[in-house]
This record gives sequence, C-alpha cells and structure tokens, in this order.
Amino acid sequence: MNLHKGRRLLAVITVFLAFSPLIRAQVMVGAVDPPQDFSILEIESNESGGLRLPHLTTEQRDAITTHTGFTGIKAELGRGLTIFNIDTKCVEYWNGLTWIANCENSAKPECIEPCDCDGDGFKSQDCGGDDPDDKDGCDPEITGITTTLTPSSGYVVGEPVTITVGGSGATIKRLSLDGGKTFSLGNTVTVNPAKVGVNSYTIMVNNCPTQTVTVNITAKTCTKITSAKVSSCLPYMFTYQTMNLTATKSGGTAATSYRWYIDGVAVQGATGDTFTLRPRGMELNTDALGNKWKDIKITCEVSNACNMVKSNEYTVTVVYAGDGDGRLYPITVNAVDENGDALPPLTFAHANLGAETDTDPCKNMLGDLYQWGRVADGHQKRTSLTWPLSDEGDNTTIAQDDELDSNGQVKYGNDKYGKFIKNTKNPYDWRSTEQHLWGNNTQEYNPTWTMPDNNPCPRGWKVPSQKQLSAIFIGGKANGVIGTSPNQANTWIKLGPFTTNSASGYKIADALYLPAGGERIGTTDLMNRVGTSGNYWSSSVRTLEGVNSSAFAFSGSGTVYPNGYTYGRVDGYSVRCVKE
Repeated sequence: MNLHKGRRLLAVITVFLAFSPLIRAQVMVGAVDPPQDFSILEIESNESGGLRLPHLTTEQRDAITTHTGFTGIKAELGRGLTIFNIDTKCVEYWNGLTWIANCENSAKPECIEPCDCDGDGFKSQDCGGDDPDDKDGCDPEITGITTTLTPSSGYVVGEPVTITVGGSGATIKRLSLDGGKTFSLGNTVTVNPAKVGVNSYTIMVNNCPTQTVTVNITAKTCTKITSAKVSSCLPYMFTYQTMNLTATKSGGTAATSYRWYIDGVAVQGATGDTFTLRPRGMELNTDALGNKWKDIKITCEVSNACNMVKSNEYTVTVVYAGDGDGRLYPITVNAVDENGDALPPLTFAHANLGAETDTDPCKNMLGDLYQWGRVADGHQKRTSLTWPLSDEGDNTTIAQDDELDSNGQVKYGNDKYGKFIKNTKNPYDWRSTEQHLWGNNTQEYNPTWTMPDNNPCPRGWKVPSQKQLSAIFIGGKANGVIGTSPNQANTWIKLGPFTTNSASGYKIADALYLPAGGERIGTTDLMNRVGTSGNYWSSSVRTLEGVNSSAFAFSGSGTVYPNGYTYGRVDGYSVRCVKE
C-alpha cells in the first residue's frame, strides 16, 4: 500500500465512524451482535481473514511525520497512528514524539528525555511516573567516574559551585541531581550550598540509577563586604602607557566577582581583582593652552555571595603624548615673574630626558641623571659605570683638558667617556677647566643657546634657565611652600607617597608632571632621595659662586627651591627640556 492509499483508508474509517447510525457511536464489523460497552469499534473474525494495516516503507512512513503540516498539535493528535513497516517487518505506531517498533528484537530509540527512555511519552516509575515497562537503562555505561569542583576550595553558603564529572567508556551526555526528574546536558552541573557544614549531592550519570557519585561540599557562612578600594601607584599617565590598578576589599568573606567601570561604563571582560588601563585612542579634551588630557574615573564593583559594594572613584589624568615613539611632546603651563605678573606661557617636554618611551608609569618616568654641561654620552644612565672605577675621584682624576674635544666633552674612546665622573674636591666639577657649556647668564630668562652642540635636548628644545623653571611656581629665586603664595602661577598637586623609590611627584596645572627622580651624588656615586625629591638642572650659572650652576628642586613636604640647595656640576640631576 502506498502513502496515498493509506491516507484514503484512514479517511474512510473516519467518515464511517462519524456517520454511524448507532446513538452510542459504536461499530461492530463481521457480526450482528452489538459491540461491548468498552469498545468504539469491534471486528469479529470470520476465521478466514484478519485486519490488514497500511504497508509502508520507512521512507514513506517518515514522509507522514516529517511533513511540514505534521507539527505541533497535529503531532500530538497523531498518537496511535499505526502501520506495518515493510522494510523492518515490524508493526510500528506513532507516540506523538517518535515511531515505536513492536518487534521483539527491534532496537530501542535513544532516550528522548531522562525519564522516558522508550519514547512512549510516559515517565518511568523511577521518576514518579506510571509507565511500568520503561526502565530507562544505562545509556551509555560510564566507568571510573571522577569529579572536580570549581572553585576547588573556600565554599560559601549560597555561592555557586560547578561540579565536573569525568569517566571512561563512553561520552557523558547528561547529569541529574534528583534521580532523573530533571537533568543537565553535558558533564557539568552547578549547585549552591544551602547550609553551613556538609552539603551532600548524589549525581546520576547518563540517566542510570547504577551510575551515581556522591559529592560532599563543606560550606561556611557568608559575611558582607564592608568596603572596596581601587588604587594604583600614580594617578597620572600618558596615552602610550599602560597602568595596572588593583581592587581590594575590607571585611566579609572572600570576593567572588569584580566588575570594572571607566566613567560609569562597564569594561568588557574586566572581571578580575586587577585591571590594566590602556588609554591609547581614548577621546581627550583640549584645554585653553592647547594641552590634550582628561581625568577619567575608575571604579570597581566587588561582590561575594552576600552583597556587592562599589569602590571609591580613582581618578587618573591621561595626557596625550603620541604613541611612545621617543619624541618629546609639548605641555604648556602658565608663567609669572618674581612680582607675580604674568609671563608668556612656557612649553615643556612631556617627560624627563631618558623617560620618553617608558610605558609603565608605576616603575619608570624618572629619566636620566646628567652632570651639568655634559651631553648624552651614556654617563647619564642611572646604571652607568663610574670613574674612577674604585677609588674616590679628585681634581687629578676628573677629565683633563687634553681629554676633551672642541665642544668641551670627553673624547670618544677615552677611559672616562660614557662614565659618571666622581670628584670630592672643590669646585666639584667633572672636568678640570671650568666652562659654562650650557649657559652663562647673559640672558637670564630665555637665553639663546650659545653652544648648541652641547645641548642634551633634541632639536627645537633646550635646557631651561633658572628663571624659566621658577616661573612655573612663583618666579624669582625665593623658596616657597606650595599653595601659600598669591603669586603662584599654577596649581601644584602632590601625587604619590614621597617615600624612597616610590612613584611620586607633582602635577603642575592640569597636565604637566614632574617626578621625584632624586639625584646621583657626584662625590660618592650614590643614588639619593629617589622618590622623595625632585632635582632639575637649569642652564643658568650661580653668579655668587661663579663656577656652579642652578638647579630647581622640590620635596614631599611641599617646599619648592627655585635656585636649588645643592649645585655642584659633578652631581647628576634630571633634565626637563623647554621649547626654544
């Protein structure tokens, strides 16, 4: 019988039943006796024939139930549809979900759900159902069952724990925590310990009551986090740098999650207790002096199973300075003279010489330490060798005239070349004959560079004069305390703890930062006050001493020394270039 004939037979039977003259809508075929009360249709054998079902191939059978019209409610209404499959030689019926074969040796279909392995739409007795013949056998069998927990320790009441089940012999398809009533696909299941102490979970594997494993999780009570704090080494950085920030909590049980925000917007993927800020490409603001910068506010939500707290707002000043290509980028600030009258704004380099490409504001940005008047021959590096190599230097061991080139620098190839030269004798210079290589005070405020080949700054930049450095504070040479003078040209904001070797310094106005780079003592070669003091060479000489030079300095106490408090040219100080 083909598919169309089978459909016509079903239609005939339907019409026959619908228009039966019996009031009870019961039909007897093959006999005159009425059907039993419990029958809708009875066929009485004449002992010479039987009921012949529609004969369909598997392909023809599937064409009925895979047709687009045979979905939803029709698939449910089609329960009981019966055929004889001429391919498998079996009587088969549709149970609303799949075709069920009644042959003795026919293979059972794969479990449709954990409690209905024979696919008849009824749950087994093991699952609280009423199907007596659905035993839901092990499918498939797993041997050597193992479990691992995530996290591996520190369990808290109400905090989720993921249990991963392993084993061999077959693939783990599903896990159940309630004997098969509900299940999780795959080999993981998540639980939430509900009580203090031991929480016991029996996991059934692949819907098999004989394949179970028990997991005991000992949980502690949860206490609330009281506060959270975001911190870093320094709230200042350039666009080409990266900064690591840390979120810490106070009180409560262990934190289970973190969520970071920049200016109130969640950062995708930032879910750990540390966060790396990479501002390259960030949109910045331009101030009245032409500087590009922005104060961004960083917060973190720290949670455990009890509560969530939001941290403080940690404000980081991000300043545009290119992409770390080694060039100096301009930052402009206001300037005043010693009377407090405004001078034209001054443009400084964004970083100390030697720190132009430092990418970690927490570790570097200090730059090199120059001896006054020397070019960058290697002596300025904080780890450069010294001369003499062992003994203390004096006026006999410093650079002599015949060891200097026409620009007054140590000749290339000389033993002293590229080394930090020590001298314990007056006038505390690194060379025997005094010469004003960087400046001579003939133009006090904005001098013309008289010996350009000795300029350690790149083209277009120079070492600032003493008055230029002082002009960004209160002008002149008088010492002062930050914030106490009405003549102060710019705001000075203390950044960092000003402890030894810390990342510390002052932010001047909105965008300029001077780190506390310390000094290299010329008499001993020892580093001094790194992280606690800033010492910056000027191109000016000190007229009182005649042979010494002026330096601009500040300390963590908030005191600024516009004309310095040590000034031997043999000392190593920072250099911050100014635009010519």
